[in-house]
Amino acid sequence: MTKTTIIRENDITCRQTTASVQPMMLHHKVFGQGPPVILLHGLLGMLDNWQNFGKRLAHNYTVYLVDQRNHGNSPHQEQMNYQLMAEDLQIFIESQGVDRIRVIGHSMGGKVAMQMALSYPDLVSHLIVLDITPKRYTSGHDQIFTALRSLSPENYTTRSEIQRDLNGKLKDPTMASFLSKNIRRDPNGRFHWKMNLEGIFDSMSAILEAPKMVEGPYFGPTVFFKGANSDYVLPGDQIEISRMFPHATIEVISNAGHWLHVDASDLLHQKIEHFLM
Repeated sequence: MTKTTIIRENDITCRQTTASVQPMMLHHKVFGQGPPVILLHGLLGMLDNWQNFGKRLAHNYTVYLVDQRNHGNSPHQEQMNYQLMAEDLQIFIESQGVDRIRVIGHSMGGKVAMQMALSYPDLVSHLIVLDITPKRYTSGHDQIFTALRSLSPENYTTRSEIQRDLNGKLKDPTMASFLSKNIRRDPNGRFHWKMNLEGIFDSMSAILEAPKMVEGPYFGPTVFFKGANSDYVLPGDQIEISRMFPHATIEVISNAGHWLHVDASDLLHQKIEHFLM
């Protein structure tokens, strides 16, 4: 069964859906009309992180915001790797009746976007990767997982208490605020994590891995946007990017770190619109 809610926000039509799609049920929202674009969030994120940016693109495109497996309001699964997440998206895109789609992915979502283009090139018309490259990364999330796993949301009575303790463990109010968006309240008033925290933690080795070529490179138009103040994309990464995505260019977003869509939203939006013209 598929449940769809149609909402009108700032003259943009939004359809919010949890679709029963085998083998996954991906929660998503759809904004606007025009050529299709899909936006993929990063690790421990959710589609709501990209809602404001998606609404801006929705003036010219049909924008799909998706909660990936084990994130947001999408189902929890024991297995999690880039090929599986690419398969989730392939089924989702075909369920929407879309033949060719512009794929935009940030961080972990960028790796999913790359795997999507490599595994299903006929479905991807344009590839946009935000501040990540096709390589294996070393873990940089140990402190975050230690903090999250040390908390039991069901023992708290307010969201602000959870965010306070997260901030105390991380010493980073911005990160604590971002992570606290993963809190949900059940019908009995008790708090829980939306995300499958243990499933994601157990899958970190696969999440840190690089996307893999299936039959060869992706030859479609591709751009990698790097935050000027971020070290996720390094000069030596150009070699592997060119091997897997021969038509790729790399552009630097000034005055931005890893969170490009937050630090330099206007500039990123302008560059994406120009690339997709």
